[in-house]
Amino acid sequence: MLPLVINPMLAAKAEAPFDSEQHLFEIKWDGIRCLAFVEGGRVRLQSRQLTEITGQFPELAGLGRLPSGTVLDGELVVFLDEKPSLESMQRRALLQNSSRIEHLSRMTPVSRIQGAGRHHADSLGQDCGGRWNLEAAWRR
Repeated sequence: MLPLVINPMLAAKAEAPFDSEQHLFEIKWDGIRCLAFVEGGRVRLQSRQLTEITGQFPELAGLGRLPSGTVLDGELVVFLDEKPSLESMQRRALLQNSSRIEHLSRMTPVSRIQGAGRHHADSLGQDCGGRWNLEAAWRR
C-alpha cells in the first residue's frame, strides 16, 4: 500500500550558474509539481502542497494502466503554441466546476509529466517506511 502523501522532489534556485557533480539540474518547465500514485488501476494526484488534485486533471486517468504501486514525481505541463503555459496550468489547477474542468481538459490538456521520477513500492520496501525520503538522485 502506498503512503497517503509523499513530499515531492523540489528544485532550489541558485544565486549564480554553476556546474557540479554533487547536484542534479533540471529545466524550469512552467508547470506544477505533482505526484501521481497508481493503485488498483486508479490514479491519485497530489500537489506540492500535499493536496489532492485528481479531479482537476481527468485526462491523466490513463496513468491507472501503470503497474499498481507506481509513483510518478514530476511537473505537469500544458503546452500552448509549442511552449509551456504556466497561466493555463494554474487556471486548470484551481478549477472546481466539473463542466469547466472537462472542457479545459480537452482544450488545454496536460501533455506530459516532465522530469518524472518513476518509483515502485516494491523497490522501496513492502511497507515503504521512511524510504520515500531518499536522496533525489536515487529517486530519479
